[in-house]
Amino acid sequence: FLHVLVAIGLLAHSIMLFVRSLKVHSKPWIWISTIGMVGIMTAFSNGLSFLDFNHDINSFIMAMGYIIAVVAYTSGLLIDRTNDLKKKRA
Repeated sequence: FLHVLVAIGLLAHSIMLFVRSLKVHSKPWIWISTIGMVGIMTAFSNGLSFLDFNHDINSFIMAMGYIIAVVAYTSGLLIDRTNDLKKKRA
């Protein structure tokens, strides 16, 4: 049960990040949040499918969706940090 609550929280926050990136017109964050949100949606839907059908492929796709989201959001943080360092040097 707790797994589902965490998944719903991640999904809600990924949608909020996507909407926020659209509001500030940040092209890098629009791409990053889109990729992360798709990864979380994939993980969420396949996690629910795994609970119903118990197929190994659903578990695998769920894990891959999570990994895609983590890599996207981590890349976004690193890109932001690099841009901040470049601004400080200039």
